[in-house]
Amino acid sequence: MRMAIRKKGVSVIITSLNEDKNLRILYRKINNELKKRDYYNYEIIFIDDGSTDKTEKVLKEIIRTNPKVKAIFFDKNYGKTRAIEAGVNLAKSDIVVTMDADLQHDPKEIHKLVEKIQEGYDVVTGQRINRDDSFVRMFFSRGVNFLLYKFTGFKAKDFYCGFKAFKRKTAKDLGLFSDLYRFVAFLAYQKNLKTTEIPIMYLPRKHGKSKYGFGIVKRAIYDLLIILFVIKHLEKEGYKIRKVS
Repeated sequence: MRMAIRKKGVSVIITSLNEDKNLRILYRKINNELKKRDYYNYEIIFIDDGSTDKTEKVLKEIIRTNPKVKAIFFDKNYGKTRAIEAGVNLAKSDIVVTMDADLQHDPKEIHKLVEKIQEGYDVVTGQRINRDDSFVRMFFSRGVNFLLYKFTGFKAKDFYCGFKAFKRKTAKDLGLFSDLYRFVAFLAYQKNLKTTEIPIMYLPRKHGKSKYGFGIVKRAIYDLLIILFVIKHLEKEGYKIRKVS
């Protein structure tokens, strides 16, 4: 198992919007974890999604200390999916891990996602088992999970979890850009690729504020429309919508 991981390498992509107080801590934790696991030629890619705090300054300081760290700086906020797209395009490793910059995803669990990819899965999604989010956020998150199942038969316990791992080739082949990144597991399953969810810890936020709030309502409605569009597109291409047994 160790040799298989070394041959493939890991690219960790972190999307960040106004998380300057978390970045140094997160970098140290990720870097220590990747070194400890001895992943071959790993890289850490930060995407600054138009931050207005000291994010750019902090990231440039980190880059100067470690050649394995890269960063992309957006001149304005383009959204998480565009940030992930930029990170995937820059990534060099065969395995890509995505996570948020708010320290709620534990770097110690990166290896769990990577090992599942090494077992033969194409997409692995984290399932937050101890969420302590607001009622509104939990309600709409679970609502989308339920409606996704009702519309498609695809069972997703934590559709919105941003802590994922997938093969870089899978992302390229599926065209996971624009607003399709959140649907990576569903799209992969519909195209007969192997997907799974694994339990992960969801740590409490220590610095900064959530970027969602009531905006999640708008996003949930938008995502449901995207789901319907994706289903229609797949059926037009000749795919039969698979039902999960």
